[in-house]
Amino acid sequence: MVIIAYFIFYDIILNMKKKMIIFDFDGTLWDTADLFFLFIQNKIKTQISVAEVRELYVHNIVVAFENLAKNYGLKSPEEIEKITLSYIKDKLNSSPFSHIQEMLGYLTEIGFNLAIVTVAKKINCLPLLQKYDCEKYFQYIYTRDDFSIKTESVGKILEKENLKIEEIIFVTDTLGDVREMNVLGVETIAVTYGLHDRTFFEREKNENLIAIVNTVEELKNKLLELI
Repeated sequence: MVIIAYFIFYDIILNMKKKMIIFDFDGTLWDTADLFFLFIQNKIKTQISVAEVRELYVHNIVVAFENLAKNYGLKSPEEIEKITLSYIKDKLNSSPFSHIQEMLGYLTEIGFNLAIVTVAKKINCLPLLQKYDCEKYFQYIYTRDDFSIKTESVGKILEKENLKIEEIIFVTDTLGDVREMNVLGVETIAVTYGLHDRTFFEREKNENLIAIVNTVEELKNKLLELI
């Protein structure tokens, strides 16, 4: 019976529809949205609401920061450096969302390859993964130090692993990422427990958006449907 079960399990792995799950980091794996709101609010010269910060992320992240500088004005480089260092320090005390570690462990156990694609700096995400012993789950961890645009990071993974677009899936908490992955045709799952709630994802029709989930447990179950 054990041998039969093993071969059934091995056959399932070989025939998975998806070979790689790529996660955004902040707001998807890690509970850092509130810290980031404060970081943005402290960084600019004029006042900005949480709703306005959320609105920035309906675009590509590079465009979002260009709009931030243009519309709100940034503080001096010296002030921004102090604010950034304080943000990094505070972020290093943040933690993954509840049940994220269990989900990552289970997904790797059943044969999924996992990756992270983020525009966060390596200095404020890699130490967190190491602190919670999560680095081991990921085959690739691409940060802003590697690529400033997420489609480039995803393209590199496709190239290195010789994967087809339909063999990967992206998980994010922002409409901007959904739009970016739509350019590539990467199927995407949106989570509502991070930066953007359901109303953002339902604003428009993106063909690549295959699911909107509200919890980590829902996310895990949706991913398992792809086997």
